[in-house]
Amino acid sequence: MAMFFGASSLARRSLVSGVRPASLSIPSTSVDMATPILPAFSFGGSIQTRNSTKRGGGSTKNNRNSPGKRLGYKKQTGQFVYPGQIIFRQRGTSWHAGPNAAIGKDHTIFATAPGYVHFFYTQPEPAAPSPFTPSQTASSSSSSSLKLPIKPPSVTTYHAKELTSTPHPSSKKQVRRYIAVSPNPETVFPLAPGTPRERRFEKIDLNSLQSQIDELKLHQQGAI
Repeated sequence: MAMFFGASSLARRSLVSGVRPASLSIPSTSVDMATPILPAFSFGGSIQTRNSTKRGGGSTKNNRNSPGKRLGYKKQTGQFVYPGQIIFRQRGTSWHAGPNAAIGKDHTIFATAPGYVHFFYTQPEPAAPSPFTPSQTASSSSSSSLKLPIKPPSVTTYHAKELTSTPHPSSKKQVRRYIAVSPNPETVFPLAPGTPRERRFEKIDLNSLQSQIDELKLHQQGAI
């Protein structure tokens, strides 16, 4: 009887296993807690982090005491300069380039010809007088031969307040300042309108040179 029950249970288990589908083998996803989460790198000691530099730090006293830019006068009035020598270094156009001088892209004024340095101001041109005055108009109307039946009204003169030009608050200079180079140290700037420029020609006057040679030959012949 016991053998019969054992055979029936064995047959039942074999029948159930035939009906049930085969189980899929799924790999285990469990992580061993003994192993570290991050892998160990061989170059772990060479990893660096970038820290903030001194210039990048926020402070009210950071980036002060910068080196000087060596601005200002390099040559004074009456000093002799050669072409290319710097006369004045500046930021902006406090001074402008005059005759025989030029200004660079950094507003540096330098000489373009050999000569002597001159600093000068420009003189504002006087205002031209008005061609018509109230006295002239009154005299011309009175001297007219045309007799009008209507009495002309009395002339009333009003004097307007004199207008004064005030410079912009951001600009304290009212006239331009110039730097010039002249071959003559006694030249007075600014030059009068229409004055020809003083230029230096590095050439030889062959006519005058030949005349000097002829005079020298005549002098030597007369001495003999």
